[in-house]
Amino acid sequence: MWAFARADPRKPVFAAKVASALALISLLVFLREPRDIVSHSVWAILTVVVVFEFSIGATLSKGFNRALGTLTAGALALAFAELSGYLGSLEEVILVMSIFLIGEH
Repeated sequence: MWAFARADPRKPVFAAKVASALALISLLVFLREPRDIVSHSVWAILTVVVVFEFSIGATLSKGFNRALGTLTAGALALAFAELSGYLGSLEEVILVMSIFLIGEH
């Protein structure tokens, strides 16, 4: 363990930051405060695990990119839903096609 910490000092610091964040979220869930966190506790814990990076800048950048991607996908889904509503009988076809169009790279 000591050799691991000496090889790259950022790794144990990062591990301590992640552990602290997970402990804080778990404590808030355990104490049931605020009420919103309790009802979405799994998402709060997953957010800490998925978004945390070695540096603050990398964490903010990753969080910003994920938020931007989520908003873009929501806007695209809303656009396809509105478009399919105007096409009447082709509504199901447009919705099914949009699933495959959005899934491509």
